[in-house]
Amino acid sequence: MRFVPAALVTTLFLVTLSASAQCPVSYSYCGFAGPAEWKNNWPTCGNTPTQSPIALDRISRREGTAPVLHYHPTNVTVTNSGHDFRAVMKDKINTADFPGMKPGAFQLENFHFHTPNEHTRAGVKYAGELHLVHAETADTAHKTGAHVVVAVFLTEVRADNPKLDAFFNALPLGLCKTKDTTFDPNNLLATAKGPYFTYNGSLTTPPCDTGVVFYIYPQPIEIGTNQLRKLQAFGDNHRPTQGTRAVELVTPR
Repeated sequence: MRFVPAALVTTLFLVTLSASAQCPVSYSYCGFAGPAEWKNNWPTCGNTPTQSPIALDRISRREGTAPVLHYHPTNVTVTNSGHDFRAVMKDKINTADFPGMKPGAFQLENFHFHTPNEHTRAGVKYAGELHLVHAETADTAHKTGAHVVVAVFLTEVRADNPKLDAFFNALPLGLCKTKDTTFDPNNLLATAKGPYFTYNGSLTTPPCDTGVVFYIYPQPIEIGTNQLRKLQAFGDNHRPTQGTRAVELVTPR
């Protein structure tokens, strides 16, 4: 175990109020606990060849099948995790069929936002990036601990997106505070259709676990200026790209 001087602990706490998925905060996006330092406490975060996000530049094209997301209105707990606002699913009814995987083997665990975007595309700027995180269902045999993330970019417009009101009306929340509401995750999928990028990577936050499959839809959904400002209460909460790797652009048959 590394010895950390008390003065440094205090400093780390002050600079990590935009910190972790488990309260109290444990990492940040700037300063002593920023992304360049994550590897000191979570070694996997330093394994760049397997890490996410990446630049979506080295593209190969093919035809394939599309993910099928079986989403329903559900009870969620909106949470200030310390580094983002996220909605944690209380009901285990939102499942997904991903290409090459057993139908229904994954269920929606949470969705959350990064501002600005984490994955990049040359010459294209986005206001942010939405991640819908799927974990293996409880009845999946021989669980691998894998995750599947469906990512959708955000574009800023003047008027609020009314389909997102149920989530944004629960904000703002104090650090580590929660609020229960209902939300239909289908409202996040208006542009999740047509061609998508896919590759194998990692979680973009500590512990940066690998074995994560990304499905990234390039057409952004709209988010209003006032809604975006609420997300930006954390400041910049995106991890820089971890290089450029081969990624497939799949056109559904």
